[in-house]
Formats: sequence, structure tokens, C-alpha cells
Amino acid sequence: MEVVPDGTTFNAQASTPGWNCADGVPAGTVCTYDLYVSPSGVLQIINFGLTVDTFVTSGERTTNAVALEDDGLDRNRANNTNEMEVLIVMPVRQLFPIMRW
Repeated sequence: MEVVPDGTTFNAQASTPGWNCADGVPAGTVCTYDLYVSPSGVLQIINFGLTVDTFVTSGERTTNAVALEDDGLDRNRANNTNEMEVLIVMPVRQLFPIMRW
């Protein structure tokens, strides 16, 4: 689960196919992506593409947060959320990989 951060809109073309959000949905929209089960040690990269709104200037910061939910088999749910502050640097497109394993 991703929430579109303040000062941005979801960019479907810059994202990994499979997100449930329509292109251009605004900040605050919850977007989900169904991960598949991969063998141990296999890396999955899922991009969550954003377009920075025109009123945001280079040097501002926004917060990106992500959460994972599972089918109940996860033994360590304490590591299923993450949040990071992101510095906005022009050009206006930012990509946020949300999970790597």
C-alpha cells in the first residue's frame, strides 16, 4: 500500500504496471499493488511513479510512506512499514521504489 504524498500525483507511466490507481490521482489517495511470492533471495522492484505538482519548488520535501500486508504467514510484521522524507529536485518526476527483497 502506498499513499500518494503531498504535492504530487500518481504517474502510471512511470510506475510498475499493476497498481490499482488511475493516472493522475491526487495526494492522499491510497494505492495498492499485489506482490507475488518469490523464492528466497529473489529481488522484486516495484516502482511507484509520481509527478510533482507545479506549485512545489525544487528544494521542498515530502514524505513517502509504504506498508505491506500479507496472508498471515509473515512471522515479522514489525518490518512491514517504512517512511522516508524525500527532497524534491527538479526535473519534476520522481520514482520511489517501494520494496526490494
